[in-house]
Amino acid sequence: NNLVLSGARVSTPVITLAPGTIDLTGNFTVSYTGPVTFANTGNTFIYDGNTANTVGSIEYNNLTLNNSSSTKTAAGDITVDGALVTTDGGTFVMGVNQLIGTPTSVTHNGALTTLCTVNPAIPAGLDWSGTGGTSLVQFAKTTGGQFIAGGTYKTLTCSDTSDTDRVTGDIT
Repeated sequence: NNLVLSGARVSTPVITLAPGTIDLTGNFTVSYTGPVTFANTGNTFIYDGNTANTVGSIEYNNLTLNNSSSTKTAAGDITVDGALVTTDGGTFVMGVNQLIGTPTSVTHNGALTTLCTVNPAIPAGLDWSGTGGTSLVQFAKTTGGQFIAGGTYKTLTCSDTSDTDRVTGDIT
C-alpha cells in the first residue's frame, strides 16, 4: 500500500504523526505546498517488505528499513531523531540527499549509499558498524567532493577517483 501526503498547507502548517507504528509496504509520496513542520513524537515508521520503496522526505522519530533483498530510495532529505535501523541484504539509497538529524541509535546491517556533497552527508559521530550483515556505508560519487563523516564503520567505501573527498572526524 502507498501513502500520499499532498495539498496546500497554509492554515495548518504542523502535521502530527501520532505515537505508534506506521508500517508501509509501498511508497510514501510527500507533495504539498506551503510551510509544513512534522511533529513526530514517539512513532516508528517501518518501510517493510522485499520490494523497492520510496522513503518520504520528512522528519522521522524512529525509521526502520526492513528488507532483505531490495532498495529503499530517499525522495529527498531525510531526518531521523530516534532509532535508525537497516536490515541485512537491503540497500538504502540516499542519492544526492542528506541524512540529517540526531539519531539516538543506529543499527545498520544493510547498505547505505550516498552521492551527497553536503557536509555531513550522514550524521557524524555514530556507530555504523551494525550487529551483522554487510553494514556498508558507501560514498559513491566518483567525481568526489564528499565529506566522510567521522564515526565507527564496519565497511566503508569511497568511489572518488579525483582525490577530493574529505574526512571530517575520526574514523574507526
